Amino acid sequence: MCRRIDNVSDGWLNGTAMENTVIDKAEGPQRESGSETDGRVLRRSRNMAAVRGAIVELLAERAHLSIPIVARRAGVASRSVYRYYGVLEEAVRDAVTTRLEEEIQRVPEPSQINPHQDIDVKLDRVSRERVLMWFEVAPLLGHLPENVVEAAMLRLDSAVLTAFGPELDALDESVRASAESALAVLVRMRTINTLAGRCNRDLTETTAALRFAMERLLAPTG
Repeated sequence: MCRRIDNVSDGWLNGTAMENTVIDKAEGPQRESGSETDGRVLRRSRNMAAVRGAIVELLAERAHLSIPIVARRAGVASRSVYRYYGVLEEAVRDAVTTRLEEEIQRVPEPSQINPHQDIDVKLDRVSRERVLMWFEVAPLLGHLPENVVEAAMLRLDSAVLTAFGPELDALDESVRASAESALAVLVRMRTINTLAGRCNRDLTETTAALRFAMERLLAPTG
């Protein structure tokens, strides 16, 4: 069954409206004493994870954001969120950065993709994985600076270039460097977002479009 995502703009990803005010902390940061129990540390970690999860859910729903709304969704006291982050923007940045890192970790390392597999197998796998990553993080990316997102994507380039090493090596030397650059750009979130807009947010069509572009780049006479 085809899946769609309808909550991302046709242009580069836009953020959800949220309060942009500095929040007066109900109480200043408390100095941790040496007698603080492991249970308190664990509770703080668990609460922060709940806050991050709540923010991700609310962003995906395109809901209005405020500290009280986030706290209610997370099941924690608003005062705790104030103490952890101080301002809403810091909480959102932490939640989105963490979610993006989680998705990046799901992408196989270069050693997990056999470059000597049939090109059709590699094209299917890479196009599917990248579009699914876009589907998971698209509603969130507008809340991070574009350079931060692209820097994170750079870490994934080596996996793709390694996977298609034999095909790149088979290209004429005069175009190989250009083909490497073009391949890296094709699998970036910005490019996939544009493809998705052209494909009405249909994941199956977007995956097919990305696969077609990579195939034509790597095997232009095929």
